[in-house]
Amino acid sequence: MKFLLCTPALLLCLLSLSGCGSGNETTVNPAPEISQEELLKMDEESDKARQEAIRDGM
Repeated sequence: MKFLLCTPALLLCLLSLSGCGSGNETTVNPAPEISQEELLKMDEESDKARQEAIRDGM
């Protein structure tokens, strides 16, 4: 008897999960456009943070 009560819930769960990830198209977000100046600035900030971490003993 309990099986008959749970069956509709199980079917609903299976049907709702069947649509997850079933598409053939891959969705990839394009890489953000970063200029050479922005890249150099990020490198400088990274180097500065690394040096501060080394100095602080991390």
